[in-house]
Amino acid sequence: MSLSRPPSPEQAILPDIRQSICHTTLAAGFLLLNIQNPYKLENVMYLIIMCAMPFVAAFSWYVFFKRLKIWKRIPSEIRSRIIRPPAVLKNRAFSHMLMSLLSACLTALGYIGQLISPMEKQYGRFLEFTVLTFDALIGIISIAVLTRTIRDLLIFFTAQRS
Repeated sequence: MSLSRPPSPEQAILPDIRQSICHTTLAAGFLLLNIQNPYKLENVMYLIIMCAMPFVAAFSWYVFFKRLKIWKRIPSEIRSRIIRPPAVLKNRAFSHMLMSLLSACLTALGYIGQLISPMEKQYGRFLEFTVLTFDALIGIISIAVLTRTIRDLLIFFTAQRS
C-alpha cells in the first residue's frame, strides 16, 4: 500500500478500541489473578505466561493505533459509505462480550483468592490495597464493556426481528 494516497475502502480495517480494551482487561485480569492466587505454582510456564501478558495488551494497542492511522487517511465521504455486514458486527460483539465476561470473572476469582488467603500476610498492607484497587478498576471496566456489548447485541437482535 502506497503512503502517498489514501487506502481504498477494501483495504480499510475499522479501528476497534473496544477490542483493545478487552485484550488489556483480560491480560490485567490474568495478571492480577496470578498475583492474588495463593496456590500458584512457581515454574517456567508461569513465568512465560506472566511475561507474555503485557506484550498481548501492547500489541493490541499497536494494532489499534495502526488501523486508526489508516482510517484517518481515508477521506470522510468514503468513510461514511463503508458499511460492515451485520453478521460481522454481531460476531465482534459476541467476542467482546466473552472477553469482558472472562475478565470480570477473573477479577471476581481474585477477590475470592483474597478471602481465602489475604495478601497482607505475604506482601504487606500497601501492596494488598494497590492490587485490590487495580482489581476493582479492571472489574468495573470489564463490566462496562460487557453492558455495552449486551446492549449492542440486543439492538442487533431487535433490528433483525422487525
